[in-house]
Amino acid sequence: MKVDGLTLAAQIVNFLVLVALLKRFLYRPVLRAMDERERAIAARLEEARAKAAAAEEAARRHREALRALEEQREALLAEARALAEEERGRLLAQARREGEEARRRWQEAVRREREAFAGELRRQAGKRVVAVARRVLADLAGADLEELVVRRFLERLGALG
Repeated sequence: MKVDGLTLAAQIVNFLVLVALLKRFLYRPVLRAMDERERAIAARLEEARAKAAAAEEAARRHREALRALEEQREALLAEARALAEEERGRLLAQARREGEEARRRWQEAVRREREAFAGELRRQAGKRVVAVARRVLADLAGADLEELVVRRFLERLGALG
């Protein structure tokens, strides 16, 4: 095959025109589109990094808030425990005082009952002794002796003044 110089030169010129046209109308717009797309992707990546950083910061603040709430909860629980213990102590002391007061009232009532019983027992015993003595005296001496004893008692009582 024989190469014709003019055809070769025309094909080279044709090729160079095609390359120039492709570069101007196809290659530059494609490069521009690729650059814009790369910038858009970089912007989205940067936005995603910023959002990830903001999310991490929000998570950190949330963890700190949870920790602060936990500390506050623990402090409130400790305070509630202390108040409950204080109230328990107060109620126990009050119950002890009330128990002591009830025991004291009961002992006082028992003492009064004992004294009343002892007084009643003395009175009953005195009545019985007088009744027995009266019967014994009546049996031994009759009514005259009783009158003499009473008169003698009244005389001595009058002498005391």
